[in-house]
Amino acid sequence: MAELLFTEESLKQRRSWAENLTFYTGICYLDGSVASSTAGFFSGMRSFENGDTTKLKINRILNSSGQAGRTWGNRIGVVGLIYAGIESGVVAVK
Repeated sequence: MAELLFTEESLKQRRSWAENLTFYTGICYLDGSVASSTAGFFSGMRSFENGDTTKLKINRILNSSGQAGRTWGNRIGVVGLIYAGIESGVVAVK
């Protein structure tokens, strides 16, 4: 997309609404998933109990990371979806 590199060309052509929708939703989902999976990792580390085997500890970490990442990734992805819709609407009205 060389037309988006230069200021003159970017004024003439923008990404389509579908490209914006995919881009913003995907980026927000990825960021939310990574950030909350990290928080879920530490939550899983805090949930260790005495006598847990290594296999059980790994399972707790993976379950906690996966649940937190999935939940917050979806929530923040919806925010990206709404943002992309509003931005496309504003550009269409101009």
